[in-house]
Order: sequence, then C-alpha cells, then structure tokens
Amino acid sequence: MPHIILGGAEWYANLGTPKNGGTRMFCLSGHLNKPGVYELPMGYNLKKMIYEVGGGIPNGRSLKAVVPGGSSTPILLPEEIDISMDFDSVAKAGSMLGSGGVVVLDDTTCIVKFALRTIKFYQHESCGWCIPCREGTDWLKKTLTRFHAGAGVKKDIDNIYYLAENMLGKHSVRWETQRRCPPWRSSRSSEKNLRTIWKASRARLRRRQSRYWRRKICNL
Repeated sequence: MPHIILGGAEWYANLGTPKNGGTRMFCLSGHLNKPGVYELPMGYNLKKMIYEVGGGIPNGRSLKAVVPGGSSTPILLPEEIDISMDFDSVAKAGSMLGSGGVVVLDDTTCIVKFALRTIKFYQHESCGWCIPCREGTDWLKKTLTRFHAGAGVKKDIDNIYYLAENMLGKHSVRWETQRRCPPWRSSRSSEKNLRTIWKASRARLRRRQSRYWRRKICNL
C-alpha cells in the first residue's frame, strides 16, 4: 500500500497490462521447487511464472497440465502455457484467471484421480438448489470413482463430457453450476490420455480378478 500511495495510481496501473492494470497475488502450488504466494504484475507470463518464479518442476519431471486460476477453472496443457496471466488473455486461451491459484501437475499425476478429488469437493459443497449441479456432481463423482477403480467403460468418457456440458449453466438459475464443470470439459483436449488411462484401468481390473481367482483356487 505505501508503494501505491507514493507512486500514484497511474504508476501502479502501468505495472500491468492496459486493460488489467496493477499487480496481483498468485498462489503457486503443486509440483514446483519454490511454491508460495507471489505478488506479480498482471499479464506476467505463465511459463515464466512456473519455471522462473516457481523454480520449475522437481526432479527434472515434465509438465502435464496447469490449473491457472483455482480448481474450478479449465486446465491448460503444456503447449498452452505461454500466455499472459491477465483476465483477457487467459479467457482467450479457454480458461479463467479466477482466484489466481496456479496448480502445476507433473507427468506422474493421474488426471482421473485429480479430477475425482476435485469433484468430491464440489459435490460435497453443492448447495443442492439447482438440479444440474446437484445431480451432475454426484454422477460425475460416481463415474470417476468407478473409472479410477478400474471398472470404467469407454462410454464413461462421453458421459463425463455430456454431464459437464449440461452443467454449464444453460439449464441452471445459478452461475455457481458453471464452476463445477470446467476441469472436465478442458480434459476433452486430453481425450487420448483419458482413453490410455481407461485401457490401463481395465488391465488393473483383469490383474485383480486373476489374483482373486488364484486365491480362491488355492483355498479349495
């Protein structure tokens, strides 16, 4: 505050972009060498934020995805992070700046598990007023739970997208519903990854079933 008073409103506004002036507090978390809360100019480059301010990803791992503005915002893929962190630029990239909570996910992250953990929170916190949110978050949680347990089917992927599209506020009287679905919609760009995970989950299920029957036979 003293810097703003001493420098003046125009000086402070010029620290950011023309339409998004000043600075903002960004919370960098997830797979980073230097997580923390940083005050940075509006419009600061997201890639620089991760690799310079945040110190990059530990152990030389590669980047899988970034949540740019809190858990209710669509994720960005590695090829989409060379953008300015202001409201207009992030919206143009297909996400939202939101609360400025940047979550970095490395290549060891299971996107299905990440999505499940997030939807559990929103399903629990839903006020239950709107049917798309109340029913949609519950079905997403059930579907992702089954999917992550290795019992998913290919149709689950399309159902997840269908549910997310119908939760976008088109049939809801509350804007809050729109906040529940962006991460699942943005995952559509990772459909190949999801289908790979589906195949792996089916393989895990087959291994579990094999172990189960081996134990049953041995106990006969």
